[in-house]
Amino acid sequence: VMVAHKFDSQRYVVPKGVELAAGDLVVVDGDRGMNLGVVERLFNKAPHYKVENNVVRIASEQDCEALRQQRLDEEAVRLDVQALADTLAPKMNIRGIEYQFDRQKMTIFYSAPGVHVDFRRLQRVLYSRYGCRIWIKDYKGEVGEEDISNQSVTTSTSTHHHHAPHHHHTVPHAHPPKQPREDSKRRKSVAENM
Repeated sequence: VMVAHKFDSQRYVVPKGVELAAGDLVVVDGDRGMNLGVVERLFNKAPHYKVENNVVRIASEQDCEALRQQRLDEEAVRLDVQALADTLAPKMNIRGIEYQFDRQKMTIFYSAPGVHVDFRRLQRVLYSRYGCRIWIKDYKGEVGEEDISNQSVTTSTSTHHHHAPHHHHTVPHAHPPKQPREDSKRRKSVAENM
């Protein structure tokens, strides 16, 4: 199954006996922890490569509420990170923040076209301030009219410079399933408004 996160998608193994549909909100294996995403696509065949991570379970209503709060927190963190970057790593434009769902990892997406950015000091300060692993990625994807940090729901401290995903996702139709579908209208509304 392909699961969309805030800025990218990844393939996961679905355990036997778990039935999923496109749009389902699921808890998945993360980077030394747990993450959450939306089922984007189902596959009939296994790929020709080994898929490392698994779908853990279908997200609960409590998970939906936690994700909504997380998205609000990410925007506040983005503003804080931008203020720090203005001092410690000038020329960095912080485009978005994504916490892993268990908040053990924070990925910061930035752009600085044509400029080499030394973000090591910033990374150390952020690790100290937020107490989680900090990944910083150069975001080279296309951005629409809105800054990607404003998009609705859709990682040991690393100094590696990762290439950003080529696209990002919003998740306007995510819903936590496995309640009677008629009974999940309120929960679907919660996910749609993230």
